[in-house]
Amino acid sequence: MAFFRKLFGGRGADAYAQGIALFEDGRAAESLELLRPVFRQDPGSPRGSLAGFYLRQALVSEGRRLLGLGDAAAAAPLFTEAAQHWPDFPDLQFFAGTANGLAGAWDEALGAAHRALRRNADYCEARLLEACALQAAGRPREARDSLDRLIESGRRVDHQLMRELGPSLDATTELPDDLVNHLRRAALGDDAKQRLADAVALCQAGQLDEGLAEFDSLGEQFPRYPDVHAKHAAALYQAGRTDLALARAESALDINPRYRTAVSLKGLILAEEGEVAAARAYLADSVPRLEGTAGRHEELFLAYLEAVLALLTGQYDLCRRGLENWNDLPRQFARAELLLAACDHLAGQPDAAFKRLDALCEVWSADSELAFLRVAMLLEQRQWSAADAWLARWPGGPSPRDERPLLLRCRLELARGREPAGYERPLATVDAGGDESLVDAAAWRQVGAAARMLAGAPEEAWTLLQELLDDGLTDEETGRLVLAAAASTGRRPPADLAGRIGSSDSWATELCRQLRSADSGAEAEQLVLRRQRLRPDHLVWTWLSATFWLGPVRRWLA
Repeated sequence: MAFFRKLFGGRGADAYAQGIALFEDGRAAESLELLRPVFRQDPGSPRGSLAGFYLRQALVSEGRRLLGLGDAAAAAPLFTEAAQHWPDFPDLQFFAGTANGLAGAWDEALGAAHRALRRNADYCEARLLEACALQAAGRPREARDSLDRLIESGRRVDHQLMRELGPSLDATTELPDDLVNHLRRAALGDDAKQRLADAVALCQAGQLDEGLAEFDSLGEQFPRYPDVHAKHAAALYQAGRTDLALARAESALDINPRYRTAVSLKGLILAEEGEVAAARAYLADSVPRLEGTAGRHEELFLAYLEAVLALLTGQYDLCRRGLENWNDLPRQFARAELLLAACDHLAGQPDAAFKRLDALCEVWSADSELAFLRVAMLLEQRQWSAADAWLARWPGGPSPRDERPLLLRCRLELARGREPAGYERPLATVDAGGDESLVDAAAWRQVGAAARMLAGAPEEAWTLLQELLDDGLTDEETGRLVLAAAASTGRRPPADLAGRIGSSDSWATELCRQLRSADSGAEAEQLVLRRQRLRPDHLVWTWLSATFWLGPVRRWLA
């Protein structure tokens, strides 16, 4: 559950977090008692939506377990509860109808089948439920009509039920004697669904080769299953095989153009590939046409994705507008609240940005990434004492593997005109070819050069600066240091220094916006990442990084 807690929020101490933990530990029945009251408090809020997402999963999981044990009467209330909370989910109507029918309430089953089919006329399992209910009501001709429609829909998507029932129905007009057994198996999950779940589990466990091989096999066997293509695309995306992932996502969309997960995945892939304008246009066209009612966490993800794309192209009002109707974002979707802070910052409202970031840090007091961003913003605002105080309260205390607080401390001392202490250790590690930390070697070389200029050692500073120039990692600060070191040592600065620095910090934001608006996002991202390696504490480079915003959430689709 660590991923969802990191993505959507929660500090682990309240009922809904405990309920989520119980569900993910396989204790669905126990989780229900904790998740129900949280959801009922405010079902329309983001907090309610997350509790509701897990409540829905727990109700279905426990209902299917009971159904598998043959206790349809005990399963029926759980499925019915889910269907009442989320009446627009056709699968919940199907489960509720099936459990009620198997418990003997076939009139209720028929009503549930009709509600499911109103939302998806090609829902094969709901057609089967309708046929079983009509058969139980003594209406065989209508039941046969339902099965004929099932076969018609099933052939379009190569559905398992079509393969099971098609041959016998083609051979005779009589109703099969074992329709109810087919219905029970459909509710418990067919072989294709189980294999699909197993393939996803392999990929999530890091066994990508085995999982992708199973996806290949499933794709060959079930070429018209959009679920297979979409989940295969997500797995390929996690494996870094972007072109193949995009092709699989498009295969799912060819079968069902309004498949929400595939739409999200295609938009995300286009954005991370640098085609930001294309991603925005695609989502603007596709999202309004999505069918059915998604869970609010899915709606929030799409809103976040569209808001990220708006920010990357400088459309700050659109970015805010996409998220302004979501309550309690600091707790429920921390990255989205951070996006709003970035929006304020880039739009020239640093006080509003800091207020959001500061509040976010209070919710997530143990998050070192947020702590880094807060201190970096304090340094930008020249609030030296506050930065000093927060560095002393770094989450978890000093860590030899996390050199970010040391970098911030060095930047603080440099800003005060003092030679910082401690920068020699990471520099020595860099020079010895040691393991890279969370701070790039280029950042330490620049800090070291500035520190040695302050210490009156311009020759040593020149050596470090020359390494930065040779690596092509330069910015305006590097340029100023090169000029100062050249003047102190009597050297001539490189004639092409301005060219090596490239885009000025002052207009890089506009350059990135225009590049991304022209679908040259890969160039913009490279510009940003080079600057971020030098100055990770200069927050504009964090805010302008598509990788920063999209990388942590890509697993959401898996």
